[in-house]
Amino acid sequence: MHAVVAEIKANLQVLNTMLYDQAIKKDLVSIAGVSNKFEGTIDKKTVTGKLYRSAGDSDGVKYEFSATFTAPIKRAK
Repeated sequence: MHAVVAEIKANLQVLNTMLYDQAIKKDLVSIAGVSNKFEGTIDKKTVTGKLYRSAGDSDGVKYEFSATFTAPIKRAK
């Protein structure tokens, strides 16, 4: 499986990104910081854009990702 999960603030700042891939020996790689980029828009119901990172390394496994998506926003109750 290949998956990227991200927490993006309303100001478009990426707080945290979790990368899942069978090539990585751990269950996941959690990546925080300015190396994760998001270009897009967020409104009250939807987040749309591109999430990417140009280079990274986890236990000798090099990675990069780019995901273009549209996703609904679920509000906490």
